[in-house]
Amino acid sequence: MIDVLVFSFAFQKAKAENYFVRNATEIKNIMQTAQPGDTLIMASGLWTDQHIVFQGNGETEHPIVLRTETPGTVILNGTST
Repeated sequence: MIDVLVFSFAFQKAKAENYFVRNATEIKNIMQTAQPGDTLIMASGLWTDQHIVFQGNGETEHPIVLRTETPGTVILNGTST
């Protein structure tokens, strides 16, 4: 019976999460616990003076993704990097 339980747990993958972020600080905080397959969604609008650090441990088959809420609607300005 133990072999069956080990087998079933070995193939269980945690559900990927979607995170809605409004600034670089939220991105940084979520990236501390982001898992392969998670997606961070940048809120549409003007992002002023944001130092975005997107660094995590995704996998080839399950990357961690950073994308905009709607394509073309996130504008980085000021001293944003």
